Amino acid sequence: MGCPTRWLFAAALVLAGWALAPAPARAAFDPFDWAAKPGDSRSYESVTRRFEDLLQVYDYPAVFRALQQDARASSAWRGDETTHRHLLQALEVLNGRFATFARYRDAGSGGAPDLDRLLDDIPTGLFQCVDERCFSGTPFEVTYEELAGLPAAQGEDFLYRVDSVHRLLWNLKQPAIRASVQGIRRARQRWDRFVEQGMAQYPWEAVGNDLLAPEGSIEFPPQRQWIFLHPQLGVEVSTDGLNDLRVKESLLVEVVGHVWYRWQDTDPAAGLRWWGVSGALSLRDDLRPGIGVVGHYGKLVTLGVLWHDRDEDDNWFDQAPHLVFGVDLFRLVEDRAPAYQEAWRNALGGSHEARAHR
Repeated sequence: MGCPTRWLFAAALVLAGWALAPAPARAAFDPFDWAAKPGDSRSYESVTRRFEDLLQVYDYPAVFRALQQDARASSAWRGDETTHRHLLQALEVLNGRFATFARYRDAGSGGAPDLDRLLDDIPTGLFQCVDERCFSGTPFEVTYEELAGLPAAQGEDFLYRVDSVHRLLWNLKQPAIRASVQGIRRARQRWDRFVEQGMAQYPWEAVGNDLLAPEGSIEFPPQRQWIFLHPQLGVEVSTDGLNDLRVKESLLVEVVGHVWYRWQDTDPAAGLRWWGVSGALSLRDDLRPGIGVVGHYGKLVTLGVLWHDRDEDDNWFDQAPHLVFGVDLFRLVEDRAPAYQEAWRNALGGSHEARAHR
């Protein structure tokens, strides 16, 4: 084979190898590694600066329409890609939902929209990507697997625009979210105060109140409460005269009564006020049962008047009554329980230590 022929043969091999060689791999896009750069014109930070005046007057529809135009005109796409078409469809749906935004803004106060009504009527989670899916559950859903198959420029453009819209929607909802969180905190404070400062209920009283006064809600405890067969420790003082003053303990049972609650302020931390009245029965070991009336003012004051048939003539009201002071047994046990538990633990610890040193 002559020299020219050999050169021609070698050139043919090189050309064939170049033609048959696989094309260089396109740089893969990993949506999991993507992070927005605040300086990019498509980022949330840049978008909020660009539309600062519109956002201050809550003109979110104008912002979303402008972002839709930006996405349509993006140079990252040729215009025939499915992912790009799905992005534009999602923006079209969003702008359709916000077409009625003006009615909520007009119904609000201080220029801010009525967010409670708006969030009840308009879904705002479309641009939240969950479980590696964007626009989940829609005909234009886009998966992270699809994004991974795109050129980096297109994958980044898609995620920038989705992220900016999602964060704008989140920003719009922030006042309502903060109000909801504050409402939950206040509801918890109200119920904590109600349990700590209100009148204790025995199980049968709780059942009765559920049936007769089901006024409470998750946000507000009941404003009234019935009393049924509520036992207390009573301390009775005779009223015959200072020279004949006698003090005697008794079992005081509030047979039936009623309690009214009022909050001292809109802030639950200010505390709870309540008062109540009940018909009562007194049991002593030295006299026949007494009957009377007991009043409450808050957790600390339980005071009543009782009559005993001391001469056993079946007439309870022909002699001077007794004053009675009540000590709620339920609250007494509840308040003393931590101290009793601590003493029990200390006693057990001392017992174990003593056995260890034998």
